[in-house]
Amino acid sequence: MSNKKRITLNYQRIFEFLVKYTRKYGYGPSTREIMEATNISSTCVVWYYINRLESEGRITMDHNKRRTIQVVGYTKEDRIKVLQDTIEYQQTVIDELKIKLSKYEENNGNTK
Repeated sequence: MSNKKRITLNYQRIFEFLVKYTRKYGYGPSTREIMEATNISSTCVVWYYINRLESEGRITMDHNKRRTIQVVGYTKEDRIKVLQDTIEYQQTVIDELKIKLSKYEENNGNTK
């Protein structure tokens, strides 16, 4: 009984991590990232659950390429939105750094 419960917990942990990671980055994590995030001690165990999730239709992937795990129901448009949000955030950081640099240069008498 406890073995079945542990398997269920690992299965759920991996699936939840895949969803969160894909939402955050717009692409799938590596096997080692899954292993570390879910505290699983072996990539073989991770692959067992990845294959199980794929056979159950919860994820898809291209076995010939890296980072191609996709959560079923998480569309290309969702991934594009994540990437657009990431780019927008990075542009905001760049703009803030430009303002800080400009103020620093004004305070130190350095102008271009």
